[in-house]
Amino acid sequence: MAEEFEIECGVLKRYNGTDSAVTIPEGVTVIGVGAFSHSNCESLTSVTIPGGVWYIGMVAFLDCTLLEEIRYDGTKEQWKAAKKGVGWNACVPAEYVVCTDGTVKLSLELS
Repeated sequence: MAEEFEIECGVLKRYNGTDSAVTIPEGVTVIGVGAFSHSNCESLTSVTIPGGVWYIGMVAFLDCTLLEEIRYDGTKEQWKAAKKGVGWNACVPAEYVVCTDGTVKLSLELS
């Protein structure tokens, strides 16, 4: 499964798999620009993000139109503090992020 992830210095540059449920490996601290926004994300329904992620790049999940569940292995406070690039969740149907201590309502980051 590790070969599905292109990771360099803690940055997830690209996901090359086709699984519907994906757990991003521990040690990833940044989800790079467009990491999931390509044809391989068309079956993605669920993603689990490590609590150490502090930045999600622009259009990281663009057009992952089946992505209904986003889990974050950190607290609501950590999720809110994490920086998110413009359109990181564009065209994603998920409405909430499930954190270890509750849920956070998502909004589309446009600026």
